[in-house]
Amino acid sequence: MDCIVIGYYDQPLDLMLASMKPMASVSGGWRYLHMSSVSLDGKQLDYSTLLNSAVSAATGQPSSLHTYRLPNLAAYYLASFLRKHGLQSEVVNLLPHDMDRFLSLMEARPRAVAITTTFYFDPAPIAYLTQLINKYSPQTKVVVGGPYIFKLCSMLPPESQDDVFAEIGADIYVNDGQGETTLLRVCQELRKPHPDLTTVGNLAVRTGKTFTRTPRVLEHNDLDASAMDYTLFPTHETAPASQVRTARSCAFKCSFCSFPVIAGAHEIMSLPALERSLDHLRQTGTTHLFFIDDTFNVPLKPFRDLCRLMIEKQYGFEWVCQFRCGNAQDEDFDLLAEAGCIGVLLGIESAAPDILRLMNKGVKVDRYREGIAKLKARGIITYASFIAGFPGETAATFDITRDFIRSERPDYYVIEPYFHDPRVPIAERSAEFGLRGASYSWQHKTMNWKQAFDHAETAYKTITESTILPLQSADLWTLAYLRSAGFSMELIRGFTQLAARMLVQSLRGEGHDNTGIFQKEMVPLFRQHLGARAS
Repeated sequence: MDCIVIGYYDQPLDLMLASMKPMASVSGGWRYLHMSSVSLDGKQLDYSTLLNSAVSAATGQPSSLHTYRLPNLAAYYLASFLRKHGLQSEVVNLLPHDMDRFLSLMEARPRAVAITTTFYFDPAPIAYLTQLINKYSPQTKVVVGGPYIFKLCSMLPPESQDDVFAEIGADIYVNDGQGETTLLRVCQELRKPHPDLTTVGNLAVRTGKTFTRTPRVLEHNDLDASAMDYTLFPTHETAPASQVRTARSCAFKCSFCSFPVIAGAHEIMSLPALERSLDHLRQTGTTHLFFIDDTFNVPLKPFRDLCRLMIEKQYGFEWVCQFRCGNAQDEDFDLLAEAGCIGVLLGIESAAPDILRLMNKGVKVDRYREGIAKLKARGIITYASFIAGFPGETAATFDITRDFIRSERPDYYVIEPYFHDPRVPIAERSAEFGLRGASYSWQHKTMNWKQAFDHAETAYKTITESTILPLQSADLWTLAYLRSAGFSMELIRGFTQLAARMLVQSLRGEGHDNTGIFQKEMVPLFRQHLGARAS
């Protein structure tokens, strides 16, 4: 076995809360988890745990539903890339859910285990996975790459990088915005009787208590040639729901986002390459797709061509995507609906024109109003994302956003307190805004992180026209995942509305018990729709 790729580690919420509690007065991480979860019987539960508790109580059967049981595209893409080049690679999609598979594969003593870091923001979960690998196969090399490591190497000097690397405990770190070719070369080198990793670029390799760095060799992997090959994997690993990528990076330069900096130039996959993937997915029983691109409908022509292909070939997929209203025309809303789109994530971020300009969003608020109305008229679920506390934000500008949510009534919404990454474009104007700090610990001339959280929580407690769907616990993928698991839209709406009520009750603090909502409303809802069906 050349390489096992681990997709995602679902950290227990209680452990994350405990680890962040000591810093609760100086950083918003602990508070963020609280405003993304619900309290029940003295514990904080994320939406997946709440859902499974309700299903089990209603059916009398164990339930293990989880959005991250979807095939992790980053992990499967890396395994596909390695297999295309003749290497033996397997995926452990979700831990601890797939622990039996992990233990079985570790018995083969793989030469390497690669950990993707797409969804991690701190070293703790990566360190846990490293320790787990070392426990069961000490001779296996642990390779860590992806966005977290690339950001780390871009932001910190080598000596500070070394401190984090030592905390994680892995053997090899990949420093590149793509990294698949580097991982391939590492695995090829490890096949040799006497591997010499200094011949491979883009690495930080552990040598005793220090790390040796190899020269940077910027990767540029052809999107079509390296496209995820779904035919290389058993059907049960990619059906009934799969993630699909149609492009690399993002066409926009929003001043709060570092993704284009990390991912490089925006590139589009060819339609024939996408068609081959969609053909195979349909043939193997996939019913639901998740287009993960940040700018799915930009540019318009490739988006329209893909929608027309799905209509012409009558794939029958239900799918979700991120959608930009700013450049969409009536034709595009029609194409979405006819091609099978059931929901879109709208990165609106603010309804205050001054803040939108500072964010470099390049769109007027009226386009968002029109877009939400047109999407809802076509039966497409709208999930709107907003930011509280961006540099320049005031109580008055946030009130404009809150009023927008109440008047336009997206089906779902989330308010994310601003998270400051020092690499984002707005950081270049830090002196102008008096911006200091990082992550969930920052301040600027008109607001600080605590005030941003206060505004978000107050909005959650007072907005009744739209349903909260917290990104940390659930998102648009969750809705489509539950659809692929056989849940009706009526049941999904009922669950999310009750969960949002429980979330608000949790934010109100002591004296607001969610047991009644859970026992008297949520469990009967699932019993009515599922009966005695095992999940």
